[in-house]
Amino acid sequence: MPTPMLSLGLPVYTFEAGTIVTGTAYATPAKFCAITWQCTYSNTGGTVQMDLQGSFNGSTWFLIDSSIVALGEIRTIQTAVPFVRAFLINKSTGGTHTVILVAKEIGIRVINPDNLDNSQQLLVGDGTLALPAYSFLNDPDTGIRRSADGSVDIIGNGISRVSFINGIINLPTDTFLSWISKLLISAPFASILKLVNTANTVGVLLDFTTANLIKIKNLTNTAGGYLNVGPDARVGGVLSVQSTAVANVGTAETDLMSFILPAGILDVDNKSVKITAWGATAANANLKTLKLYFGANISASSHSFTFNNSSWELSAIVVRTGATSQIAIEKILISTNTPTLVQTILSQVLANAITIKMTGQSAVASGDITCQGMIVELLP
Repeated sequence: MPTPMLSLGLPVYTFEAGTIVTGTAYATPAKFCAITWQCTYSNTGGTVQMDLQGSFNGSTWFLIDSSIVALGEIRTIQTAVPFVRAFLINKSTGGTHTVILVAKEIGIRVINPDNLDNSQQLLVGDGTLALPAYSFLNDPDTGIRRSADGSVDIIGNGISRVSFINGIINLPTDTFLSWISKLLISAPFASILKLVNTANTVGVLLDFTTANLIKIKNLTNTAGGYLNVGPDARVGGVLSVQSTAVANVGTAETDLMSFILPAGILDVDNKSVKITAWGATAANANLKTLKLYFGANISASSHSFTFNNSSWELSAIVVRTGATSQIAIEKILISTNTPTLVQTILSQVLANAITIKMTGQSAVASGDITCQGMIVELLP
């Protein structure tokens, strides 16, 4: 089988003395070709016949053009054969005879019959990432290749972008993250969005666990957690819901329910969270105390009371005013009594994770205070 590849200005063969001489066989480019070939003879006397032959398999050859001009000539043909060679049919005198071929791709080559099975199925090589089996003249490292049994890759610039494995679409990790973690969506008011995790990292799969809460940010990260489809639109959501009742133990302050607010989730001023806890008291007149924490006790004082067999609710809204400063408004409602409001200033470092918790304490016994639920929300 011919191994050299036909290229610009390459002498196919220099013929010396003899009657019938076969030139070196060359593979043509894998496209339909226009081949220009030049015959040059050093001896002008006598008769000369030079043929240009073609082959589909590199072993069986056929005439595709012929030159019989003693002084030499340049000829051009269009051919779809994969292999060509010069073949000196006859010369009546001595001398040197040179053939130069130039090939120009002009289209897709006719299928080599050797690459067809009995059902006329086209058989091609697997291809590689650098040279996919199906590709393009102006972008040879983009196309389609077979990567394994039952697997086909779509290649872009030498990288597998999408794989089909036994009929299942598979996105490589870098492609998946570029499609999901950096999802770009056009929106009004020149806002362009992307999804990132709370650490703004690429290479971490997104999920809905506490450690990887999904935020929506614009490209400059200046409005983290906002959905900038308009000047006032934002997105919030529930961060945590707890509903398993927990009662105080002994006479010490007891953590009833808690939630760790991920670091940096309040990453711009005026972002806020709402905390709502509720429960009931035992049927006695023991002194009972409730506290709600955002890192520290939100209220400057505790909420102590002696209510008997009563329902209660303690809630607060915490608003970021700076990287280490917040304002909060806290409300407590016990049974049918008038709600009490307390406003306070906090100084938590929002770059760190913040512990939000509800505590209860009895001056006398366990079970005097029960927390029946707590919800933490990121406000829109």
